Amino acid sequence: MKKILVVDTNHIQGLITYTLLQRQYDVTTIEEVELALDKVRDGLDMLIIGEMPQANRNSLIDILKERQSKIPILIRSHTDFDPKSINYGGNISYLDLRRTGEAVKTLSYVRDLFSS
Repeated sequence: MKKILVVDTNHIQGLITYTLLQRQYDVTTIEEVELALDKVRDGLDMLIIGEMPQANRNSLIDILKERQSKIPILIRSHTDFDPKSINYGGNISYLDLRRTGEAVKTLSYVRDLFSS
């Protein structure tokens, strides 16, 4: 089963999305970034980053870069974000939560990613 780590300081907003993901994948959801830093390790198949300060987001990505990880990252945010602004080396995507249908888009993205 694919392992997904979700780090979201506003977990309640994504609760439906993350619950639906848990039906098909091994999903761990963490709200505290400090705890997530220990969980970002080899063996993950994907990282989903939700709402949090940009510095915390960058810390998570920096750990993956240090470990030369290439796992896909999906950033779900209410703020504008350009995935190309981060020099990661792996697949990094952005989903704007200000638009409707974010749960369906997230599920579709993950399903498509793992089916290819």
